[in-house]
Amino acid sequence: MAGVFNMKIKNLVYFLPSIFYYALIIFLSSQSFQVKAPLSFSDKGIHFLEFGLFSLLLSYGYFKGLNLSPQLKSVIIIGSGIILSLLDECHQYFVPQRQFDVLDITADSIGIIFGLLLFLYLRQRVKFFKET
Repeated sequence: MAGVFNMKIKNLVYFLPSIFYYALIIFLSSQSFQVKAPLSFSDKGIHFLEFGLFSLLLSYGYFKGLNLSPQLKSVIIIGSGIILSLLDECHQYFVPQRQFDVLDITADSIGIIFGLLLFLYLRQRVKFFKET
């Protein structure tokens, strides 16, 4: 865990995409309107994609910015992603016309795992995603 606290400031740059993207998630979930899913895409599908992309960005930050074992990074990504999903749903509870939904957290969690797995796959195939 000491690696987390010894992180260089320049390594924080790798986390900026996930930080800005999560801020966008919070901003959109602060809106009182309901987003209509396009075509046959369900609300849960939107949650899956939303947090899948978030997990992909978060994975990039952890794998490029921290010197920890891949297994520990994966546990931290899944754990922090689920916690942030839970915080987003708790936040929505206080927004008019929005609600707390356990199924949204489930879809978010599945998306987080999928995003991590996609990142691990891309890490093997694409030079941009490889560790420094």
